[in-house]
Amino acid sequence: MLNENQNQELLYRLALRYVDGIGNQLARKIISSGIRLKNLFDGPPDAINKLLNIEGIGQHTIVGFEQSRQTALEKALRVIEQCQKFDINITFFDREDYPPLLKHCDDAPYVLTYKGSMDWFSQPSISIVGTRRPSTYGISVTKNIIEELASVEPVIISGLAYGIDSIAHEEALNRNLPTVAVLAHGLHMIYPSAHKRLADKIVRSNGALVSEFFPGEGPEKEHFPRRNRIIAGISEATLVVESREDGGALITARFAFDYGREVFAVPGRITDETSKGCLKLIRDNIASVVIDANTIIEAMGWAQRKKISQKSLLLLPEEQEIYDLLRASSNPLSVEEISSALGRPIPQVMNTLLLMEMKGLVKAMPGQRFAL
Repeated sequence: MLNENQNQELLYRLALRYVDGIGNQLARKIISSGIRLKNLFDGPPDAINKLLNIEGIGQHTIVGFEQSRQTALEKALRVIEQCQKFDINITFFDREDYPPLLKHCDDAPYVLTYKGSMDWFSQPSISIVGTRRPSTYGISVTKNIIEELASVEPVIISGLAYGIDSIAHEEALNRNLPTVAVLAHGLHMIYPSAHKRLADKIVRSNGALVSEFFPGEGPEKEHFPRRNRIIAGISEATLVVESREDGGALITARFAFDYGREVFAVPGRITDETSKGCLKLIRDNIASVVIDANTIIEAMGWAQRKKISQKSLLLLPEEQEIYDLLRASSNPLSVEEISSALGRPIPQVMNTLLLMEMKGLVKAMPGQRFAL
């Protein structure tokens, strides 16, 4: 149960989403600035001028804030009521139940809604996406790869669509793996409606339904690319099984590539329309060819991670921060880069890295750079 102060803070944070001119990046900057949101929404008019100290905010944004803040509060209040009605959780980029890998994406939403469990962050994660009309080959490959991946206990992430998405979710459930569905609409509904039972099973099986959209917001066409970036952003790797050249799965793959994540694609016959997207990703050096699950496991170092987990090595909070940062990066990072990203002194970061190296959690690379 939230106390009155927490309810107020929740209201103000949600209201930022409806203020004219405030997008995800500016909302994150405002929240991180330490400016009291209560003063911005309920304080004197000149309190809003403090926003001018934040990079990216000019007089035009101030005017928009003044004109829309009351309406934004009213909309945010309705969102809270609807989330309570439909048992929907709300989290923000600075909370522990926000996917840590997503925090490192510049265009990540500052607020997410979810149903189910968000306790899967420490597990390997892979998004598996593809066509809504898979071939027998695509269905078989999807099931076989997930069966083989089960040895490293990954969380399987997809979009709950027809075809490869739903097959990936169902096969994960069959293998007792947590699975996460990222949706392009508010969690007051399920689209497609035929997957309502599957969505319920995902929530009951320690998985989650995740969305950046609020109750009342439907599956609009423009929502799906935004959904795809979250699928890519919360995953360590993305696998495209079958896709046309203009398929939505390619949007997810390109987001993953831009985020510096590993991208894999299943090759197929050059005459098959649903193979052309995968072959294009491979041709353009965006995706690595997958011939079996071991291709992915070895590339991601997941077998080694499981060995570390089996040794019951518990990460200290400062170790977890570095671990998550290195996991989200496709390249080794220097001590200076880690220090800058985490806002911690270089000597402190260096000491933590040395301890992690002794535990076998990180590897020292040439040039004082570190990787998992």
